[in-house]
Amino acid sequence: MKTTTLIKSYLWVLFLLWLNLVFNNSCKKDKTPVAVSGGHFAFGTAYNECAGNCARFFKIENGKLFPDNMNYYTDTLLFISAPMDNQKYLAAKPLLDNFPEYLNNNPVSEYC
Repeated sequence: MKTTTLIKSYLWVLFLLWLNLVFNNSCKKDKTPVAVSGGHFAFGTAYNECAGNCARFFKIENGKLFPDNMNYYTDTLLFISAPMDNQKYLAAKPLLDNFPEYLNNNPVSEYC
């Protein structure tokens, strides 16, 4: 398999895992809306009770892909300032391009 195909498959699995986490934990009532600042799109996964790197997030911003700079999920996502190579950005870009328009238009909503 080509490296690009592997990366696309990995990113697709990460996105599906992220969706699973969102839908399984989205119905908790929280009065504080989550605001996305800086015009970026972040995605990834995080695990509880694990050893090692328990969080893996990426950020798409200004046409570049940035990896996280943390081993565990916190309320603030931390990213490395140096972008990944352009091939990895091109593999992740379909996530941004195909993000549902409804979610863009209704950012503060509950989905059960």
